[in-house]
Amino acid sequence: MRDLIATTTLALLLAAGPALAINPGTDVFVPAAARGAGATGTWVTDVFVYNPGTTSTAVSLYWLPRDTDNTGAAPVSFTVAPGQTLALEDVISTVFGLSSGAGAIRVTAGSTVVVTSRIYNTGGATGTFGQGFEGVPASAAITAGGSTDIVGLAQNASFTTNLFAVNTGTTQATVTFELRDAGGATLASRSYQLPPLAAFYRKITDLGGPNFDRGTVHATVTQGSAIVVGSTIDIASGDPTTMAAWWSGGGAAGLVDQGTYFGVVDDGTGGLGGMRMVVDASAQVTSLEFYFPSADAGCPFFFPATVLFDPAVPLADFSLGVPLTADYDTDGDGLFDDGTVSFTVTLTVQSPGLHLSGTIEAVGSGWSGADAACNVTFPSDDVFLGKLQPGS
Repeated sequence: MRDLIATTTLALLLAAGPALAINPGTDVFVPAAARGAGATGTWVTDVFVYNPGTTSTAVSLYWLPRDTDNTGAAPVSFTVAPGQTLALEDVISTVFGLSSGAGAIRVTAGSTVVVTSRIYNTGGATGTFGQGFEGVPASAAITAGGSTDIVGLAQNASFTTNLFAVNTGTTQATVTFELRDAGGATLASRSYQLPPLAAFYRKITDLGGPNFDRGTVHATVTQGSAIVVGSTIDIASGDPTTMAAWWSGGGAAGLVDQGTYFGVVDDGTGGLGGMRMVVDASAQVTSLEFYFPSADAGCPFFFPATVLFDPAVPLADFSLGVPLTADYDTDGDGLFDDGTVSFTVTLTVQSPGLHLSGTIEAVGSGWSGADAACNVTFPSDDVFLGKLQPGS
């Protein structure tokens, strides 16, 4: 039975993640945009908005300066015909009327659009050079309790790294950037508060760490929601490369929390159980079923639990831990004497509408006879969940 559960749930988990290169949506953020003088030439930004639908759609662009509360940002509106690409060259000047500026751009639309951008320097000896930033849907932002990683970074005599973020919500967001070397050791860590709908930029040296040749930034959102991305620049040429966070290709049109999630409950010693969780349209958990494999040598059982929540429990509450109790009564099969296991299920969103992970902690009580050894605090199990139909 262990092998059957593990095979089934792992297959569902691995099937849950789409791999889209550019992510459509109706509320999309370009996390970095700028216009201004460089060491040579001028840096400018172009934005492209494509309507893949069959009817025209209204599109609005908002300029979001860095470190500023942008809840009052004024829209600049367009209509994009079906199949049309709205090409906005030097957008900060031509659309927002600014001679210089640095921030992010928000694009909202009446129906799904695809957004991408290019920020580049016009002063290259043989042409322009620069980098692209994909538009990321707000639904793909990292939310409170979630995290992501930006890999392949460097800060040394040859390369420097910049960090960008944008707060996708109308309340303050808090993001912690932890710099790790290639071996996973922490070199530096610092938290930042982002005002509502504010863009963010810092050099990686602002974290306070030493130079490094290959590193990763682990970004954790503890309040609000944010999109993060990095850029590594060749110091000799000035040429930048966008270093996207691992989840940035995982968004999908209309992605929501609602759906059925399946996954693995892993005791870390080879015991694998499963979990099934149903989330409704209001991001409330209506039911939860799981098998908890015990890694305790004195009580080596699988403990099943099924809960129908009435009222439903907000998905966000699971980031703090939701307590559950299951009673196991004697039913004549000789498996258990009477006893109770109190569970605490903690789950955090890793990719909104796609993946969650967390732990199950368990404490046994009331067991007697041959099962008295189950009156223990069990080793915690790890949980990994994926949505069965991620596009829904």
